[in-house]
Amino acid sequence: MPSASVVYGVGDHLFNFKYNPIVAKSTDGGITWEKLDFYISQTEWNFNDVYFIDNNTGFIAAGKNYKGMIYKTTDGGENWSEILSTSYEIKSITFIDATFGYATGISGKAWKTTDGGDSWSEIPISTTDDISNMSFVNKHVGWVTGEDGNVFKTTDGGATWQAQDLNTTAFYFHTIHAVSDSEVYVLTYFGAALYKTTDGGESWVKFTNLPISEVKNAFFVNAQKGWITNSTDIYVTNDGGSSWEKQSYEFLSKEDTVVSINKLHMYNDQIGVISYNKGFLRTTNGGVTKDIPIEPDPDVSIDHIANTMLIAPNPSKEYVSVFYADGIQNIEIYSIEGKKLIQHNVQGNQTVTIPTVQLLPGMYIIKIKTVSNTYFIEKLIKQE
Repeated sequence: MPSASVVYGVGDHLFNFKYNPIVAKSTDGGITWEKLDFYISQTEWNFNDVYFIDNNTGFIAAGKNYKGMIYKTTDGGENWSEILSTSYEIKSITFIDATFGYATGISGKAWKTTDGGDSWSEIPISTTDDISNMSFVNKHVGWVTGEDGNVFKTTDGGATWQAQDLNTTAFYFHTIHAVSDSEVYVLTYFGAALYKTTDGGESWVKFTNLPISEVKNAFFVNAQKGWITNSTDIYVTNDGGSSWEKQSYEFLSKEDTVVSINKLHMYNDQIGVISYNKGFLRTTNGGVTKDIPIEPDPDVSIDHIANTMLIAPNPSKEYVSVFYADGIQNIEIYSIEGKKLIQHNVQGNQTVTIPTVQLLPGMYIIKIKTVSNTYFIEKLIKQE
């Protein structure tokens, strides 16, 4: 991993750009930023993930519309080269060391490299779900989650995968963190459920005591300490998820500041960064004391709402309308337990309106598939 004073941002991991693939680099912990010269012809691609082995060598996973690419730099982002091109959008990438790396994408696709990214081979996973997240503890043992609620484990470097039985109806696992061969955390996006295994997946325990109903980020640095966020709040656990404490950030609490937390990354149990719609927050003591607000360089402008899926009215009484400029392919509404209640197929419309009068008052999950085969999952409130 790079040193804690170097932060790289790609796509909505630190910035949310509409159609501009922009990479920004800071070498002083986020105080100043440099926009790197990164050009690709596919200007409407999504930059989905970034991973740096050290301060110089890093990778970007990108794609859209049944096309995916991985790019590599060996000089701190000054120059990039394409190292993988595929017909499937690549969602995530991680490296175990300088040679062993994994990437995952839509339709259950996954790839592996054993030579630092110079060559990639596809590895089989028994699912057609989009692989939303992965976590490897070494070159052999790793875990992936599918967007329809599947969790798979490999113990042989991806050659074979075993489906995990969490005994749950949850259909969207947002985050998975393997902190050792035996201890793994899995969180649902809605329903605020945390699952933990201490025996490598032989058995799972469900915690239902999360203090927020919508988990947007989760990061565990060891078996006991981890953080979760929604769009506005940050919580920490020091006992493996049994209890949670809210961390207060004065800068996030100002009445004139509309806050939307984007991503959380902890380098260790003390140093971490949060990106949000106004800039960055940095902690050097695990979030115990007040935040350090960091404003990005003006040349690296933030466009937080440019590529947003609009859902309104929400809360809803009689109907809900969904707008997305690229076009919508499918909309599904689920109960909080994961039961599909409404399915609406369309042919690329930018705006779709669905009646909700038949739904009982309460919280639901709305899942939108776009024409570019990307997914948006949001909370929907039905009023009386």
